[in-house]
Amino acid sequence: MITVKRFNKVLSIDETEKSTYTALGYDVVELDEKKKEYKVVEYAAGNDKIDKSKYEKLESQIKEHKEKYAALEKEHQELQDGYKELKEAYQKIAK
Repeated sequence: MITVKRFNKVLSIDETEKSTYTALGYDVVELDEKKKEYKVVEYAAGNDKIDKSKYEKLESQIKEHKEKYAALEKEHQELQDGYKELKEAYQKIAK
């Protein structure tokens, strides 16, 4: 069994039906390691709506931005913790 997806419709089909569904515009997909998102393994045949190289480039950019965002979130939390410590130290001194 393989999984195919088109828009928001996800189907599990037999290997023998793969060419039929890809001709209908379904992409062959797999769940990622976290089992949260589908990743395209094979694009639909004749899918002229997107340029595959541009799509893959955008996917990699999204991944980079998510990693940068996570790093900035971590840095932000560290700065907030440092601010709390300074604030507490200032309040002790001010008493």
